[in-house]
Amino acid sequence: MFSKHAIRYFIWSNLQQPSFRESLSIEERRLRDRRYPRCSVPRWNDSPFKFLLDSLNDQALLNATGLSFACFHELLLAFEPYYYGYTFDETGQIRRLKRKNGRKRELPAEGALGLVLVWFRTRGSVARGLQHFFGLTGTCIYDWLRFSRRVLLYALQERVPASAIKKPTPEEVEIYATAISALYPVLEHENVWGSADGIKLSIQGSSDYLKQNRNYNGWYHGHYINSVFVFAADGKIRICSLNSPGSWHDSTISDYGVYDALEEVFQQSNGKIVVDSAFKLENRRWLLKSSQHDPIGTPEQVSINRAATSVRQLSEWGMRMIQAQFPRLKDPMHYEESGERRVILSLMTRLYNYNVSKVGVNQILNVFMQEEQGNYTYFGGGMINENANNLLF
Repeated sequence: MFSKHAIRYFIWSNLQQPSFRESLSIEERRLRDRRYPRCSVPRWNDSPFKFLLDSLNDQALLNATGLSFACFHELLLAFEPYYYGYTFDETGQIRRLKRKNGRKRELPAEGALGLVLVWFRTRGSVARGLQHFFGLTGTCIYDWLRFSRRVLLYALQERVPASAIKKPTPEEVEIYATAISALYPVLEHENVWGSADGIKLSIQGSSDYLKQNRNYNGWYHGHYINSVFVFAADGKIRICSLNSPGSWHDSTISDYGVYDALEEVFQQSNGKIVVDSAFKLENRRWLLKSSQHDPIGTPEQVSINRAATSVRQLSEWGMRMIQAQFPRLKDPMHYEESGERRVILSLMTRLYNYNVSKVGVNQILNVFMQEEQGNYTYFGGGMINENANNLLF
């Protein structure tokens, strides 16, 4: 056994030794720095994203941000006043800008909006992947990204109704139920207007055992946060519950607001949604549960179950659209308790609904309400932009 004095001396001697970083010269530290220096990063006017905006090509912007130029400029009109009207300090606190005659921001509003949208559409390190694309250094790109996310979320909440997450009205439920029953006539009397499912997003483990255990999912052997989404027949998210612990079941998450909202819709319109075995049916008249195995009953009950199983694919398509439109969600989220996950997930759901409402590239919409595609400029039938080589099919 070592004596207390020996242990203390061992700790003291280790503290006296310089760390590996301290033993490196300035040049050796610079070679190990993962940031790009300012001299190697183009300014905004020479950045690739500025070149992309100047091209006026919808195909390019759709791939980069998920939005067409018309939708991008509509969002920019809502985003720009708040972007130039607010600022943040060294602690990250956002406050109203008192003076507007100071130094001009190097990243304009269209660049900040594009930074958020492209961040959602990419994966991996921001400092390595997006610095050159927007002409920002690694020191400030994270600060501007954090600030712009909050500004965009506030702008969507205040000035963009198309992005709202709201329960369907009885008239909308009737439209959705008619669209679904047109493909599955056996569900005509069930009045099905949508489908619900849960999604798991990876998150880093916490050093605190209790917090880590809260997000640990034993079935998947990993740390997650769970969310439940209710998709309507037009592809929009109508009801959702976000940012729940990974150890919670989909039905447990739904107890926190989702079931109450579905019951309210049912009382107003007698509308139901299709769910899988993860949701409980006890005293839940507004749920129609599907099963992979046909129930023992009448031929009509068997047909209803098969049709409900097919309709449940609607929510699977919705989850796939979220993962395809926002690849950033596939990266493990940082564990924090400052509300950043709530901002990211809330912004994601609103951007998804805005994309469905304005762009219309959505598999649920294409299958169940194909006639609605005529309302979107993306499906304008070969319109040509005279200012660029831009053909919309």
